[in-house]
Amino acid sequence: MELTDKKPFSNSQIDRLGDAIRDGIQFDEDFYYQLEQWNEALLAKVREIVIRVLNERTYLGIRPVGDLGEDPKWEYASRVKSIDTLREKLQRLNSRLSTIQDLAGARVNIDGSLLDQQHLVEDLKSAFESQQAKVKVKNYLVESQFGYRAIHLHINSPAGRVELQVRTSFQEQWANVNEALGDVYGRDLRYREIDLDEDEHLHRVVQSQKTMSMAIRELEELENEILASKSEDSAVREQWLEIRAKLNRELGSWRAETIRSLQQTQREER
Repeated sequence: MELTDKKPFSNSQIDRLGDAIRDGIQFDEDFYYQLEQWNEALLAKVREIVIRVLNERTYLGIRPVGDLGEDPKWEYASRVKSIDTLREKLQRLNSRLSTIQDLAGARVNIDGSLLDQQHLVEDLKSAFESQQAKVKVKNYLVESQFGYRAIHLHINSPAGRVELQVRTSFQEQWANVNEALGDVYGRDLRYREIDLDEDEHLHRVVQSQKTMSMAIRELEELENEILASKSEDSAVREQWLEIRAKLNRELGSWRAETIRSLQQTQREER
């Protein structure tokens, strides 16, 4: 598949399928399978472009490692939304399926700085636009989504829509805990469509999320300043490395404690 290939379905066909899924009524499973397979092929093409960009560029904190290189400094994952997740989103947004940006979703995580992340986004945008796709960049680094920080590329091509998320390793670790919380307390938690005052424990967990998100932001912005200034001051760089190592430890402890707390909550509910 090429991004210039026109999808073999009309928007009205896709919307009829989405309406049936949203309303929980019988739908054309053969058509759903065809749409799923098409989006899997679309994601395979996106993966090809992403990996080519990563391997052709040498960023400040990323070294090219090939597709399955040893000790990779980046990782790539993708998925087509499941029927249950799709139904929840269609109901929450009251949207048409043909307009859902992340039916096909991909993610690239880099072990690098904010500068690396921003440079990679620019290169990816150019690469997709060279394939005649339209790309809109959604930056959640400053104005976060309830603590979630990343940069998203909304890729629209004749072949279909894809949302590509670009995260640093710190942003990814925070997002993984957020996913785990959503699995236990419901996906509405991600959008704060839930009354936190009714659950003191959940309120504390969410507050710890905010605190950790701010700590990650402060560290990454400090790192950015140091890299942008090309400082040769060894004391400054040593301080930065110490802060980074400390945050890594704190993030690991926070993640482990949150997971233990979630497991305890699940046991109590059984």
